[in-house]
Amino acid sequence: MKRIPIQYAALFFVGMMFMSMNYILRDHIVLNDFSHGLLKGIGIGCAFLSLVFLKRSRKILQ
Repeated sequence: MKRIPIQYAALFFVGMMFMSMNYILRDHIVLNDFSHGLLKGIGIGCAFLSLVFLKRSRKILQ
């Protein structure tokens, strides 16, 4: 079993933190649609990029 490089795991973790921060902040402060979408987009983008980088690095190693 191959190990996941720490950079990709950290990027995925940051993406999930942005997604959860979006829902946590929604309960405490009022977010407009732009900031709600921005936080969600950054979270999804970070998670997606980490998976793309992981797939690309495993393809290069093979």
